[in-house]
Amino acid sequence: DIIYDKVLKKYNKADIPSQILGIGFNGVIREYKVTPNLSWDAHYVSAHNDFLEVLVDFGFVGLLLFLIIVYKFYGCIKKGKRIGENYFQANLSALAVLVLMGMVSHLFLYPTFIAYIVMVFAITNGKYSNLIKTH
Repeated sequence: DIIYDKVLKKYNKADIPSQILGIGFNGVIREYKVTPNLSWDAHYVSAHNDFLEVLVDFGFVGLLLFLIIVYKFYGCIKKGKRIGENYFQANLSALAVLVLMGMVSHLFLYPTFIAYIVMVFAITNGKYSNLIKTH
């Protein structure tokens, strides 16, 4: 929570364009030098929270788009329930991993993590589209 506090304070002190559009991918690590407490040397850190990382890297606009995507993933859970129990469980697990791990880690910085999560939802959407077409 020390890092969250420091990153939020720096974000709040940023200029308006940076708050709206962000400072770029991996911006927290590149730009935010944080001294977590006086016994540690200052060093560059990740926010260790995907939602905060997205807010700083891509601004309010990016966070809003990220939250819309998460909400759309929630819709895939409903689709998965209509397709079958296995799809429902896979989508529920994927969303839980995305949200829960995103709250305490920086998985957003690793493109492969996001790609694997998106694959689960893409498979569900494809299967759901085929189900709708055939009925």
